[in-house]
Amino acid sequence: MNHCNTYNVSLDVEQLNHISGGDLEFERELLELYVEDAAEHLSTLQGAIADYRFSVIEEMAHHIKGASANVGIIDMRRYAAELEVVARQQQKENLAHLIDQMEQTLSQLQQALNHDFQQQAV
Repeated sequence: MNHCNTYNVSLDVEQLNHISGGDLEFERELLELYVEDAAEHLSTLQGAIADYRFSVIEEMAHHIKGASANVGIIDMRRYAAELEVVARQQQKENLAHLIDQMEQTLSQLQQALNHDFQQQAV
């Protein structure tokens, strides 16, 4: 995963290498699973934000924060941590902005994974 910086994805490579044992194929699998999981949770977040269900927002943000920390997605972990606090304090103002940032980060990671896959196929 050496193309993450090209797509503005802040990746803690040491953390990812640590949990994968340095196995690049396993790292890719972990990141692909992460993208799927985060996308599902972001979808749930969108619905919860529309209805201002702060407990659900906080729960989803907490999950994404932990998953992001595990695989080393630095920006996503930071945005999810901020969202968790905002939800706990029931502040409506920053919800949409944080979700937008999270979706953008996830999209950039997916682009980096796609690019990496295409490079390996050549």
